[in-house]
Amino acid sequence: SQNLIGPFLFSQQIWHLIYHRLSHTIAHYRNRWQIETAFRDAKQNFGFDKYQVKSRKSINRFVQLSFVAASLTKLIFTTHSQTERVKVEDVCQQLGIHWYRPAKLTLGLCVAFLRLRIAQTLFSVSSKQKTNSQNITQVFRQINGTHSDKAT
Repeated sequence: SQNLIGPFLFSQQIWHLIYHRLSHTIAHYRNRWQIETAFRDAKQNFGFDKYQVKSRKSINRFVQLSFVAASLTKLIFTTHSQTERVKVEDVCQQLGIHWYRPAKLTLGLCVAFLRLRIAQTLFSVSSKQKTNSQNITQVFRQINGTHSDKAT
């Protein structure tokens, strides 16, 4: 019987379970981590945890709107062409963050960057009145050194 071999076989079985499930476990937690960071970003940047409504229907709507806002913010940073794409280094530099060098833009960095640039655009005396989409496009062009004033 396999039990007669004793601890050696048992430890091999445990190692087999650990080893073969390790890659599955890592993949699972990588996906889970993305969910956790999405909730954290929704709480910190989109008011997900600051709702003041009481009905279940209203809370559900508020949560959905928070995630729509997060998705739209992410979309702003992923739909521009390569020539207009904002670089992580430029965002960190503009925000005055010299100690953090992520591989890609996080949602939190995107929100902070958009808030900074929108405030600069809205409160700048040299800013021309344009629509929001034109202002955002202008911000992307200014960041990358293409100072075209043509309307989009």
